[in-house]
Amino acid sequence: MTFSGLFSPISLLLGCGPRAKRTLGRMTTTFRAHSAADLLSAIPTMAGYNPADSVVVLPFAGSTSVGLFRFDLPVMQPQQFAASALGIVCRLEETTGMIVVIYAGNTVATPLSNPFAPVADALRVTADACGIELGDVITVAQNGWFSEADDEVHAHSEIGDGPDVGAPKPKANQSSGTRLPRVDAGRMREMRAELARLDEASGVEAPREVAERLVRMNDVFEAAVEAQRGSVAGDALLLWLLSRPSFRDVALAQWCYDADTAEEVLEFQLDFLDGEPEPPEALFLMGEGPAPDADRLRAALRRMRQLAACASGRDRAAPLACAAWLSWALGMSTHAASYAQKALRAQPSYGLAQIVATLCANGHLPLWAFPAENRRR
Repeated sequence: MTFSGLFSPISLLLGCGPRAKRTLGRMTTTFRAHSAADLLSAIPTMAGYNPADSVVVLPFAGSTSVGLFRFDLPVMQPQQFAASALGIVCRLEETTGMIVVIYAGNTVATPLSNPFAPVADALRVTADACGIELGDVITVAQNGWFSEADDEVHAHSEIGDGPDVGAPKPKANQSSGTRLPRVDAGRMREMRAELARLDEASGVEAPREVAERLVRMNDVFEAAVEAQRGSVAGDALLLWLLSRPSFRDVALAQWCYDADTAEEVLEFQLDFLDGEPEPPEALFLMGEGPAPDADRLRAALRRMRQLAACASGRDRAAPLACAAWLSWALGMSTHAASYAQKALRAQPSYGLAQIVATLCANGHLPLWAFPAENRRR
């Protein structure tokens, strides 16, 4: 079950209820939705894309939305899907209610003939068992949209433009944005040649020997979040380091936090290879520990996409797997699954890509995706 979860800078306030204030570490704009059409117009802006073949769940605290979760249209049994979806929603302790929107643009449906009614029924039963009120289920089908609240099929044209909050235009769908950028073929050839030179110069060096030789490794990783593209030599060195899992994890730690954290991870990795590891306090690769710096993650993700585009063959696996993990860490599991599959096509047994693919398939989000003051433990 692929899904994405996010805490949008746009929050919905239903009807004329009291205005709730919420702090998520950044400015939140509240948009008042007076009708189902208003709500549908706001969802693409909240999500950053137009959901397609999806079930979108909007959890609410009172009358104010507190997040947005998107799931693929279920291929599993409705009750199994409902249990998985509510298991995620229930991690938000303040959730008192929710609204569900089913996007099925390739299906003709009406209130009296709705193939997704079993999904809606299962969600309602499971939500009720969790003490969460399911306020409405809206279906957006090929022939129009309708709400359980009024049982009338409305034209798509009744859904207006989204709220003008200065946000970027929503992408076409949840999968948009994973295609790698185009790069010059000459640069790809230069990268291959530089990688071969680095391999030849390194020989059979052990990771600790590499770390001692490249004493400014942190500078290489920091440059990845400071510039969209480096020199051929710089990009090749970055790719060469990322192709070694012990250094790749150091880079991810630095992009999440800082150079000091990266140094701690490096020492752990080298001790582990020497057979003398001390377990880390939190497994950040599994989504544990403090929330990373989202801006650094986004910058690193852009650089990994560029680096993967410059690489070829098996060399693409490392930056693609990094892009997968960074996307997952940002709550973008749909993108994460896509990058993970690309990485596995480059190297079918690439470990980090397999891990991210499994996390996405099992519907697991990092702990920091849920605001600390709002987690259900």
